[in-house]
Amino acid sequence: MKKTLAFTLAEVLVVMGIIGVVAAITIPTLNNTTNEKEIVAKVNKSAAMITDAYGRARAKYGRYSKDWQHKDVSGRLIENMQTTKVCSTSDSSCFATEFKALNGLDKLQAFGTSAILADGMSLTYSNCINYNLTCRMVSGAPTTLGYIIVDIDGPNKGYNTVGVDIFYFDLSPNGGLNTDDGSTMTALAEPVKLPHRTLASRMFEAPAYAITGGYDNTESDGWVTGSNNKFKLWRYTNYILASGKADYLKK
Repeated sequence: MKKTLAFTLAEVLVVMGIIGVVAAITIPTLNNTTNEKEIVAKVNKSAAMITDAYGRARAKYGRYSKDWQHKDVSGRLIENMQTTKVCSTSDSSCFATEFKALNGLDKLQAFGTSAILADGMSLTYSNCINYNLTCRMVSGAPTTLGYIIVDIDGPNKGYNTVGVDIFYFDLSPNGGLNTDDGSTMTALAEPVKLPHRTLASRMFEAPAYAITGGYDNTESDGWVTGSNNKFKLWRYTNYILASGKADYLKK
């Protein structure tokens, strides 16, 4: 009689247990890597899209500040984008009425025309950092026409958090985006020496602090000072554009 080889129930259970442990270890890592790459790709796509639309709008409407002050900035950009829905300032269905930031700020808002784009992202506009019903003009920031704020997964998904799925894009009055405020991209290219570590490593260690600073004038690492640094929310965007990473989300 021919003998048939087979696994016992115990052996099958052991193998399944090993597979489960390996999956539990590797799948979160794979998901984190995928999510980071998706964020980076969408932020880069948003930058390209905004730059293109801004260039087209400038060709039609002229240059800041003579022709752009007190005008519907986001509306002029949205004209040059593929959208599925455009919302007025009183309609919050295109963009969250209130959102927060990874560095701890909450009650952030925007105003102006908003829209849901054909790829599912949504955007709106603010000419300042509108925090807790106060319009903050951030000191030490580059001259700006305002901020296009993009929700990379749309108004009804995700965390509604700046640095995670919402990103500020600083419009330069000279055309395109402000991508260097003397702190983010420059620091990555030429790290400033700090006690025990470079600025770049400091950013990797605690980006939510290092990228955005604090409320007071007593920053201990000598890099960022002043009460307004916490409101430089476009630094998350600049960091991704400069490094091609969103690795601060893993810290």
